[in-house]
Amino acid sequence: MGLDAHVCCNCIEQGLLRSAPREEWGVFVEQNGSRNSRSEDPEVLGAFDRWNQTDACEHEDGIFTHHRIGNIGGVSTLRSALETSGLPFPIMLKNVIYSGTHTGDYLTAEQVRLLKREVDQIALVNLADSDEEKYLRDFEINMRNLVECSIRLNKPIAF
Repeated sequence: MGLDAHVCCNCIEQGLLRSAPREEWGVFVEQNGSRNSRSEDPEVLGAFDRWNQTDACEHEDGIFTHHRIGNIGGVSTLRSALETSGLPFPIMLKNVIYSGTHTGDYLTAEQVRLLKREVDQIALVNLADSDEEKYLRDFEINMRNLVECSIRLNKPIAF
């Protein structure tokens, strides 16, 4: 178990699909940025899933970028480092690394804009343990990538 984050592509919004979705799939974009089907028919859903996974666009399952944040222990290390830094990390602590296993939630565009400042602040946090310091720096790089992609594509960061 662990925590992953991703930003979905904007191919459907930009008209960049390689093949159009079938009308019976009732394709729409979820609030978390992913493509989904309104159908409840298992066969229709299976066809939609196959299309979404590899045929819709160049991004497998419509995911533009994906990063593993870490397992429960790693997320706890990050949380402790940011909590004791003396710097404010409200979005990061309340919405990103509040748990090492949360899924199904996402950050809105406004939250991502606020998170961008927090990601910049991570550079000011240093850890004495070299392994933990490397983990924090990798986290900083991955979060910066997620934030930049989210802003550029106008898509949420989803977990």
